[in-house]
Parts: sequence; C-alpha cells; structure tokens
Amino acid sequence: MALITGGGQGIGQAVAERLHADGFKVAIADLNFETASKVAEKLGGKNGGAIALHVNVSDRDSVFGAVDQAVAELGGFDVIINNAGIAPQSPLDEITVESIEKVLLHQL
Repeated sequence: MALITGGGQGIGQAVAERLHADGFKVAIADLNFETASKVAEKLGGKNGGAIALHVNVSDRDSVFGAVDQAVAELGGFDVIINNAGIAPQSPLDEITVESIEKVLLHQL
C-alpha cells in the first residue's frame, strides 16, 4: 500500500495513478478532501484499492491520524510519498522568499 500526500491533484495525483496501475492500493491524502475523493473514485474507490484521506501536513496529529486510518482501511505500508507542499501556487518565476515566509507565518 502507498500513501501519497498532496495526492488530490498534479504530481501527487499522477504518482497515485501510476502506483495504482502498478498494483498498489493507494491512500490519497490531501488537505482538499474533495479532490482526493475524486481521484480515489477515479481509481475504483475502496473496492478498487483507493481511498481518500483528509490531512493537513503542517499538523503532526493530522498526519499520524491519516497514517492510522490508511493502515486500518488498506493494510500496512510499502511506500509513503510526501508530495504535499505549503508554498503558494504561483508560477515558479514569481515565487520569492517573502511569499513563502508569508505562507509560513499564516500557518502559525
């Protein structure tokens, strides 16, 4: 089984889809539960070996809760991919130290 943070979109979604295609059960963990659910359903839902989990990777208890839920629903881990990030979603050339610091301060 594989747990992928940030699996509800983008690179995380692509990783989840690939691992699932390779035979892994996948736990799609994302702050946005709606997008995680859409990915899990696209992969066949729980009966197809894919579940959605709500997780806030900036909150340790949230991460441990997601891990516990994934184990309870899908079994032990083979792979954990920490793909989620906290940087603002913007074009690469527009990301500055100040924009990242603003996000970090907002998280506190």
